[in-house]
Amino acid sequence: MAVWIDSERRLRVATAIALLGLAGCADNAAPSRAAPQSLIEVKIAPQGNVQPAQASRLSAMIAEEAQRRKMPRRDGEKLDGVLDAGRTPDGLYLVTVIDVNNGKGKRIHRIVDDGVKPRQTLNDADLLRIAARAVEKLLSWSAASGETTGSIMEPARRSAYEVASLGPDDTVAAARIGAILEAKPVFDIVMGPAPGDGADALKAALVSELAKLPAIGDAGRYHVRGDVDISSRDDGDVGVAIRWQVAAWDGRPLGTVTQTRDAAPARIASYWGDLAKAAAGPAAGGILEMLKPAPMLPGNAS
Repeated sequence: MAVWIDSERRLRVATAIALLGLAGCADNAAPSRAAPQSLIEVKIAPQGNVQPAQASRLSAMIAEEAQRRKMPRRDGEKLDGVLDAGRTPDGLYLVTVIDVNNGKGKRIHRIVDDGVKPRQTLNDADLLRIAARAVEKLLSWSAASGETTGSIMEPARRSAYEVASLGPDDTVAAARIGAILEAKPVFDIVMGPAPGDGADALKAALVSELAKLPAIGDAGRYHVRGDVDISSRDDGDVGVAIRWQVAAWDGRPLGTVTQTRDAAPARIASYWGDLAKAAAGPAAGGILEMLKPAPMLPGNAS
């Protein structure tokens, strides 16, 4: 179970970060010298099982907490982020990714916060805790950069500015999360008996098609069991049914892809050839759909 939750965690963090974009980097130009303002501009986008109203409330809470903690900003400097939530057997998994952007729209720092809470709902108390942790992280980052000249995003010395822009969350985003986004799932394929070379041909064709699938994040490792059933028909042909059962590495069933068609007995008696290739493409597509995160349904979060 822990392995599955960890895979879900990395995928959701990667999804949230992908929404913000991995191309952002520290801006080495001299920061602006505009007069400080009392309220930071915050914009949090909803993702997964988060409602737009909840993301808006979190934006306001972060801005209010920043004002309460006397965290000023300069013209153009703002916080952009994503709040993501997904249900797991252990509870609601929450991911918050917030980028600090300077007046030129360049990311100079990133904070990431995630965790599983036992309930499957998201309330204002949860949002307040997320806001408080986010502001605390920003203040800690600011303090680590040395004395500032009136902005949490503007350390007094350029060397300190550059070091502060490469915090732990920035390293995760640039390295491990970047690798996760390029990862592909791994499949352990086992075939039941089939006429001729059907078992070998179908397995080889499916392996080839699965290798062509796009990266969908660190989806982990999966079991695929292929079974072939042959039934007779009155017209002399046979009915061919192929069932691909897909399960997570811990044995949790994910679904089944079923394919049927008619064929002449001679077509499957020895070499399956194009028949196996024709079945593998749609089978791989069906398996891919099982691995995608479930879409948010209206009313399934509160």
